[in-house]
Amino acid sequence: MSSRSPAHSQRHDRKECRLPEGARVLFVDDEPRVLDGLRRMLRSRRREWDMRFVASGGEALALMEEHPFDVVVSDMRMPGIHGGELLARVRSEHPTTVRIVLSGQANRADVLKVVHSAHQYLAKPCPPDHLCATIARALAGWELRAAGPLATAIVATESLPSPSGIYHAMLAELRKPEPDAAKVVRHFERDPGMAAKLLQIVNSAFFGVPRETGSVRRAASVLGLDTIAALFETEGVFRPLRMVPDGGGVDDGLWVTSSRASDIARALAVEEGFDGRGVDYASTSALLHLVGGLVDLGMSGRGGDNGMRGEVGGYLLGLWGLPEEIVELVAFHDRPSAHPGEPPGVLATVHVACALAAASTSKSPPVLDTAYLSGVQVLDRVEDWRSVAQRVLSEGAPK
Repeated sequence: MSSRSPAHSQRHDRKECRLPEGARVLFVDDEPRVLDGLRRMLRSRRREWDMRFVASGGEALALMEEHPFDVVVSDMRMPGIHGGELLARVRSEHPTTVRIVLSGQANRADVLKVVHSAHQYLAKPCPPDHLCATIARALAGWELRAAGPLATAIVATESLPSPSGIYHAMLAELRKPEPDAAKVVRHFERDPGMAAKLLQIVNSAFFGVPRETGSVRRAASVLGLDTIAALFETEGVFRPLRMVPDGGGVDDGLWVTSSRASDIARALAVEEGFDGRGVDYASTSALLHLVGGLVDLGMSGRGGDNGMRGEVGGYLLGLWGLPEEIVELVAFHDRPSAHPGEPPGVLATVHVACALAAASTSKSPPVLDTAYLSGVQVLDRVEDWRSVAQRVLSEGAPK
């Protein structure tokens, strides 16, 4: 493998904006000119999508009582029922509806009211292609949405559970007069649930920070300790793992495997000469590769594997607006041969890192897609990668 950057770009903005025919989308804004602009912007989609435009939260809720909608796109500051209240009601009363904010500048207090009830936050003015692509990506798992309780659980997921020890250690650090930023970052890098939520917030326009961030470290840096602390004090944004009703515990293997996979993937990416972005995407994707299991955990309290962890995790992260390459790496980490197009450049290293991490916790041989690894001409590198992984596991995480 030669030194290179992963083949990453904002492909979701370049792809044709397409939703399955019949998708129902509701737009809510109290400004008539904004609604007129949305109608004109999306005129070419009127034969494919069933779109409705209303001027208040009350009208939106009344319409949703008559007809189900797949997506609601709402302004924040509206008279009567404001956007935060509307989306909270939609979340409670229509749990399978995707919720997107499209709003102008809002202060931190306004944003904190909606950050746990909106899947994504888009800032006005929003380019037509980006709005259209965001809606399409949010429904990319259309077939999975037909899977009943599982689909409901994915769309209804506001946050992912964190081990109690990590959560409370983070909270204690943030409540110090002078929190240690390095320790805060390391807590994020040990917990896929907190990391996924952090990246959701940074990659949306919740706080106006730069988009398209695939690095957990950079995400924490651009958000800042004050904002992170405020998020931890806001109910529903981050949450510790609750014990199941019978008092039993949950095996911590999911978190151990995720953390080890991230460390191994980072080391392999460095070994293969990827640039900084490639290293970050490999490490982050490996950290998040089992978030589908955290959705299971939210449903059952036990974190059982439904056999669709990659697909479920990829759907959730796409719904949350994470960079598309990370979504693809998570979705296909365990079945790279199934990738329908040109795979991201770091997929092989992520696949092997996740397999080796899983083997280290289960004490069983790694499950590798040798046909894929041979096809991308890295099968002869696997033994070297095993040695790198063994070194990482014996010496600790790479710096």
